[in-house]
Amino acid sequence: MKMVMLAFALAGIPAAGALSQDKKDPESILITVDCQDSTIGEILDMLKELSGVPIEVDENARKKLDSSAKVNFKVQDIGLKSALVLLVQPQGLTVKVVDKKKLVITVPKDK
Repeated sequence: MKMVMLAFALAGIPAAGALSQDKKDPESILITVDCQDSTIGEILDMLKELSGVPIEVDENARKKLDSSAKVNFKVQDIGLKSALVLLVQPQGLTVKVVDKKKLVITVPKDK
């Protein structure tokens, strides 16, 4: 995996390092990332580790997700949830926030 750049910021909060885990609302975290020739699994693991936000793939989504496919993924100053939607939507998946603490990749209910 070639990662060119990754940056995280919490919208409206100057010092991200001073936040407790319960303050990390997945919808308020902004990211900038440029990954080349990376698998979706590698990108998900990287985002999970660096953001501190749990990202889960439910069983039905896991069946649809081609986690070995190589992708190029570049976003700038976008919310973590929105970035994940852009990453998994081409595979017919979506992202939901659970209790403002974690993100779950799932199959949309209408599919």
